[in-house]
Amino acid sequence: MKLSTVGRLARNSVAITSALMIKRAANFVILILIARHLGVLVFGQFSLVYTLFIIFQVPAMFGLGGIIVREVAKNKPHFDRYLVNSNLIVLMASLASVGIWALLVHLLGYSSHVIKASYILGLALIPFTMSQVCEAIFQAFERMQFITYAFALTSLAKVGLIWLLLRRGYGLIEIVALLAIIQLALLVIEWYFIYRYFPRPSWVIDLSFCRKLLKVAPTFLGISVFNVIFLRLNVIVLSKLQGEVEVGLYNAVFQLSYIFMLISVSLKQAVYPVLSRTYRTNLAIFKQYAQRAIEFLISLALPLALGFFFLADRILLVYRPEFVTAAPVMRVLGWILVPMCFSRILGPVLLASNLQRKQLVITVVEVAYIFPLSVIFIQRLGLMGAGVAAVAGHVVSAVLYYTVVSRNVFPVSLPGVIWKPIVSSLFLAVFLALLGNSYGLLVIIPSAVVLYSVVLISLNLLFGGPLRSLKTWFLRGKSRLDVLGNLI
Repeated sequence: MKLSTVGRLARNSVAITSALMIKRAANFVILILIARHLGVLVFGQFSLVYTLFIIFQVPAMFGLGGIIVREVAKNKPHFDRYLVNSNLIVLMASLASVGIWALLVHLLGYSSHVIKASYILGLALIPFTMSQVCEAIFQAFERMQFITYAFALTSLAKVGLIWLLLRRGYGLIEIVALLAIIQLALLVIEWYFIYRYFPRPSWVIDLSFCRKLLKVAPTFLGISVFNVIFLRLNVIVLSKLQGEVEVGLYNAVFQLSYIFMLISVSLKQAVYPVLSRTYRTNLAIFKQYAQRAIEFLISLALPLALGFFFLADRILLVYRPEFVTAAPVMRVLGWILVPMCFSRILGPVLLASNLQRKQLVITVVEVAYIFPLSVIFIQRLGLMGAGVAAVAGHVVSAVLYYTVVSRNVFPVSLPGVIWKPIVSSLFLAVFLALLGNSYGLLVIIPSAVVLYSVVLISLNLLFGGPLRSLKTWFLRGKSRLDVLGNLI
């Protein structure tokens, strides 16, 4: 593995992680502000509208994000063809998505506040999809730092302005209007980077090239649509079977898992271009990238799930005391992170291997079983049922991805990937069970992080893993290039 490749992967992982961390941190602060100022009901309404925004992002983007990254990464001189023609396609798709969204909220009979907020936030789909095209170009060129800069500027403005709105007594409608304006500002900033640091695009619309993209896009679109439905469908079911308050409680729990979500998404986005390049040139390195990424994510997911299980009541106080009623759901929903590690990495493995049709089949199967699961469990268990259905659905999803990749790409070494994080987590579980309620979170969380890290690093050094290369380097004097290659 070349040092330049390792360095780029590390740099891009840091850049995209920083970008997503800034964005997610800003969104989390906004959610806390809304919960504290406006209460559970408005928080639930905002959560429902934002969930619909996330769902309709996918058809509005028309599956072009993955295509742009994969094709531009292999053919950078022609990036402007993808930039210009993709923007035309997503503009048309966004307008259609806005109309469908407006019709849907009426058909489902939501409250007037949800309907008005949906109209306003729906318009933000247009600048959102265009900014996604820009970000796909940045990702293909491995220039993710531009995403970080744009997110930093708009996130700071978003938090500050929403805080001012809430202090002045404004509500849901004004907040979503501001979010739509901020989305437009993000697009302007990213277009500045395109014009400043990339070759000047030629604004020539090629209808034959658009048709070519539209022929390839449906598979990617189908994957994205079914993925987002799989992830968000239980929120829609919960809103109709239980109500907007339950949606607020569920979303409050789900948002706390975004610490893991942003890291997993950033790693997925950073590793995808590298997987696309190495699949045909070096399958051994391709497999190593994928398995190291899975092991890294599991090493994060297990301790977070244990923390949510043992410390749920106190963690939820970050919102308001009334949110503590969702603590039992948090203890269950936290375990969704573990099976998610496999779909986050094995999905890009299938795309990079040109097996997107197999991933589409997986996503169709996911939606086929998650809907009845959500309805059955929510009807019988209410809010808790949404958490149980989500965890059960992701366990089945992980099994599907593992089976398809092992049979069609490479055999995934499951024991080698999971045993060290599991052993480290057992030590952590004993620590939290014995001392979790004896001290405050400011003591327990840092202590738990140190304990888990020491055990995990020790196991890697003693029995092999990403960190064993450091031991070999110090003991045998291996080159820095070898060490960096094995760390990934």
